[in-house]
Amino acid sequence: MGLRLLIAPNEDGLGTSAWAVRLIKALVTAGGERIGRIFVVVASPRLASFHADKYPGLPVEVRRMSNISCPIRLIKRAGGVDVRATIETTVLGYGDSRREYTEALRRTGLLEQTDLVLDLGVPQVLHAARRLGCKGPCVTFSDHAWSDTLGRMAASVGLLSPEVERQLGQMRADEALAERVFTLPEPIAPPAVERYWREMLGLAVERLPGVLGGPEATRAWAGGEPRTTVRKL
Repeated sequence: MGLRLLIAPNEDGLGTSAWAVRLIKALVTAGGERIGRIFVVVASPRLASFHADKYPGLPVEVRRMSNISCPIRLIKRAGGVDVRATIETTVLGYGDSRREYTEALRRTGLLEQTDLVLDLGVPQVLHAARRLGCKGPCVTFSDHAWSDTLGRMAASVGLLSPEVERQLGQMRADEALAERVFTLPEPIAPPAVERYWREMLGLAVERLPGVLGGPEATRAWAGGEPRTTVRKL
């Protein structure tokens, strides 16, 4: 039957999804017949559309989860991040978001048959995996931890209220459910990011020796020419 993997790229733009595409193709190439099925789970129509045509001939299925009202993302206005709006939705809405993800994944029935969960900045999926009894390991691939990034943003504008800190604590607890973290080389993932994963979340961290395309792969798929100043895996 082969291994069944569930992969969740975050909803904040397309860069992480570009990493996910390359990662998935590398897993299929390396795993060969050991890979039975890879399910890519996303919340937004935009990401579902982005992933829909990226895996011709591969054992990959894209599933869009319904009724996800508040995925983690930075809210941008006039070319910049609206920190207050981001904290009010992404952080203060986190408890609702993790419940929505759990219910959406319960409806799919995927986690009960999953051998490995890989999240790319979607700690709600880690929470759902453990709540729904997924027996396989959970692994994170990311260049930062949302609880750290959003906590710093909230502190920078004086929004670290008790409720914001409580929701960030839930997010941090969900991120800590991963068994290990894979991250990118400097300067993409600075040393402070690695220290946060190790010291605050108590997780083993392994840095990859290169990047996975990211925004440059997105540029290429959109019709532009990618720059190759950093070695890619």
